[in-house]
Amino acid sequence: MGKKKLERYREIKTLDFYYNELTAPNGDWDRFVFHNKQPVVLELGCGYGDYTIALSRTYSSKNFVGIDLKSPRLYVGVRQLNHDPLPNAAFLRCHVEFIDQFFSKDEVDEIWVTFPDPFLKNGSENRRLTSAHFLDKYRQILKNGHTVNLKTDNQSLYEFTLDVLEAEGDTVEIIHNYDDIYALEERPESWNIKTNYEKRYLERGISIKLISFKLFHKS
Repeated sequence: MGKKKLERYREIKTLDFYYNELTAPNGDWDRFVFHNKQPVVLELGCGYGDYTIALSRTYSSKNFVGIDLKSPRLYVGVRQLNHDPLPNAAFLRCHVEFIDQFFSKDEVDEIWVTFPDPFLKNGSENRRLTSAHFLDKYRQILKNGHTVNLKTDNQSLYEFTLDVLEAEGDTVEIIHNYDDIYALEERPESWNIKTNYEKRYLERGISIKLISFKLFHKS
């Protein structure tokens, strides 16, 4: 680990709005972290946290938790919150594989998956955050029939996700499916938020795809 990353790794543990496997609650985030009864929304693979923070500013009546495994990236968002606090935003360092250890059954109202690693190598399908494996993880914490949103620049991940959702049958209901959201005349405010990565994709002429779907518990 480089010197700068090591310094960030040490410092982030001393900052507010940051939680890890030792400090995070294993449920009841509205009570123990946000001290209110607002809906809890997760952003998985949040990177530097700019989408999480923008969502928090836009929707003050909801609580947002940005989740990522890499502390040097989370550090940027955590530092921003420490300089300009938002009562409805927090960050959690953990692997999405273990997300059910930090949130209770039916605790989460909505999930965002924004520009995740598409894991394009053969044999890596289960590592994709929209694979059937991860959908079952989400079912353990997401309220029945609530929404998962994928926003991506990657055509292969977009098509893979559609195939997965079709295979899920009546346990999934697609609400929105667009292969170029910026070709739409009108969009929800949450779709208009642009991360630095997204801005670079748009500058290169890459279209941004979005799929929103309701996820139902399996009987």
